[in-house]
Amino acid sequence: MRRFYQILLPLTGLFFNRVELTDLWPLKIKVLEYKVLDGDTIKARLGGFHESIRLIPIDAPEMGQPFLTQNGDAGDYSKQCLNRILKDHSLELQWGKRDMYGRLLGELFIQQKSVSKLMVQKGCSFLYVYSRFSSKQEKTSWIQLQRIAQKKRVGLWAYGVMSPYHYRKYKKKGRPFGRPYQKHHSRKN
Repeated sequence: MRRFYQILLPLTGLFFNRVELTDLWPLKIKVLEYKVLDGDTIKARLGGFHESIRLIPIDAPEMGQPFLTQNGDAGDYSKQCLNRILKDHSLELQWGKRDMYGRLLGELFIQQKSVSKLMVQKGCSFLYVYSRFSSKQEKTSWIQLQRIAQKKRVGLWAYGVMSPYHYRKYKKKGRPFGRPYQKHHSRKN
């Protein structure tokens, strides 16, 4: 009888602390149909429901975000790259939480291979600045994947592109893209 309470009490504590069970055991489900919305978001049919899924821990350029060194749309490049990776494969989604926009946060897998890792390796996306990792070794391995892609100048790195995080900050503040921020000093006469 004592063992029953040793198990039950900690589990009830989880519910009082509002911890989701998906924090403990991420759910895996087959993706039946999908449509790529951009380089890090898809709309998918999971069972009988349609859900928006935000891939973690990556951050793809925004649709309409220009390259730095030539004409073109970095967001569209990233979207097409994700389309090529997913094409003609059966997908499995591992997800845990929702973001503030109601999208499922998760990773897609093609035969046990992470789609997010493929996106970083092929230079199609950045690591998200505020990503959380389960260990320091995992974080280091993701950073190394991105550095290798940068060094080899594959994908987006061949054309030069501002990080999506910084691009959104510039856009939000209404600063002109591609021009460094300059303070205007008023002269006193």
